[in-house]
Amino acid sequence: MNANSLTDNKLLNKIIPLVLVIAGLYCVPITLFDFDLTKIPGDLGDARFNNYILEHGYLFFSGQIEHYWDGQFMYPYKNVIALSDNLLGTVPIYSIFRMMDIDRETSFQFWFITIFALNYICCYWALKKWSGNTILSAVGAYIFAFGLYNHGQIFHAQIFPRFIAPLVFYWAWKFFKEKESKFLIMTLIGLIYQFYCGVYLGFLLIYVLLFFFIAYMLVYRDLDMFKQYTNRNILLKHLSIVIFTILVFLPLILPYYEVSKITGVRSFDAAFNSLPRLQSYFFTSPASVLWDFLYPITAFTFPDWWNHFLFTGITPWLGIALVPYVLISKHTSDVQKKFIVFLSLGFFLSFIFV
Repeated sequence: MNANSLTDNKLLNKIIPLVLVIAGLYCVPITLFDFDLTKIPGDLGDARFNNYILEHGYLFFSGQIEHYWDGQFMYPYKNVIALSDNLLGTVPIYSIFRMMDIDRETSFQFWFITIFALNYICCYWALKKWSGNTILSAVGAYIFAFGLYNHGQIFHAQIFPRFIAPLVFYWAWKFFKEKESKFLIMTLIGLIYQFYCGVYLGFLLIYVLLFFFIAYMLVYRDLDMFKQYTNRNILLKHLSIVIFTILVFLPLILPYYEVSKITGVRSFDAAFNSLPRLQSYFFTSPASVLWDFLYPITAFTFPDWWNHFLFTGITPWLGIALVPYVLISKHTSDVQKKFIVFLSLGFFLSFIFV
C-alpha cells in the first residue's frame, strides 16, 4: 500500500463517522422537528409526559420545588413520579438548555437531539474499542442510534436514553477477560446509571448482561472467573464494589418499591401484549421508504400492534444470516470464531427470552 492510499484511508476513517452522525441526526430527530422547531416528536401522551418529567427534574435541582417524588399532579397522591420512568440520569442534559433560558419545549427538542447524538457516539466508541474497525463501528453505531426501529418507537422518548448500554457491554467483556476491578466498577455503575436514565431499560440491560455472561461461560469455559474469589482480597474488594453500587441504587428504587406495595405489580397477562412476537422483528412504520410494504402485513393484526415496530432494516439481519459462512470461512481465525459464537449465543438467548 502506497503513501497516498494510506492517507486516503485515514481521511476516510475520519470522514465516515462524522458523515453518518450528521446524516442520522438529520434523518431522525431533526427532520421530525422541522428546521423551525415547530413540531415535537411523538404524540400528545408520552411526549408531554416526558417533557413534564424533565421540567419537573430541572425545577427540583434548581431549587424551585421542594419534593422531587411528589409530582405536581394527581393530587393528593404522593410519590407520583415513581409510577413511571423518571429520566433522572438525563435531567442534567435538559437542565443545561433551560439554564440557557431556552423554553421548555425547545429544551425538550434539544435534549432529544443530544440523546440521539450520545447514542451514536458511545456506541461508536465501544465498537471501535472492540473491533478496531472505524467504518464497521460507524455503521453499527448508526444502526443502534438511528436505525429504522428507532423511528417506530419515536412515540416513547423515554426509551432513547440508552447510550450507556454499549459501554456497559464493552466494560463487562473487559472484566470477563481481564478480571480487573476497574471494569467491574464501570460495568455496575454503568448499569445503575441506565436505571437512572430509564427503569425499564435498566431491567432489560440486566437480562441481556445475564445472557451475555451465560454465553461467555458456555463458550470460553473460563473457570478463573470463579476461582479468583478464592483470593480473599479480591472477594472483599468485589463485594465492596457491589455494596457501593447497591447504595447508589437505593435512592432510585426505594420509591418504586413503596409504590408497588400500594398499587401491586403487573400480572403476566397485563404485560403479554407488549411482548415481541416473530412478526414484530419484521414490522415497520409506514414512514419507511423501502420497507413500508411490511406495515399492512402486521398492522391491526394483534393487540397493541403499534408498540411492535422492531424491524431494524436489512443490514443487521444480513449480518446474522452471514454468521454460518463466517464461521466456516478459512479467513476467520479460531479466536474470531470463538468470539462470534459467543456474541451469537448471547443474541440467541436474549431473543428467545423476550
